[in-house]
Amino acid sequence: MEYISVLLPSAAVGTIFYFAMRAIFGADRAERAAQAAAENEMTHSAPAQAATGQLPAKN
Repeated sequence: MEYISVLLPSAAVGTIFYFAMRAIFGADRAERAAQAAAENEMTHSAPAQAATGQLPAKN
């Protein structure tokens, strides 16, 4: 019982750290995918806009 009470706090902090890092890396992966999609859309839509004479919308 003594070993459990000694190791339990470290195991709990390690588990919390694991899930926190997993969430951070998952969010980073999603952000990189969204950034790549936006860049891909921007590079592939630019020639079409130039051919039709349309200017990009300003926000």
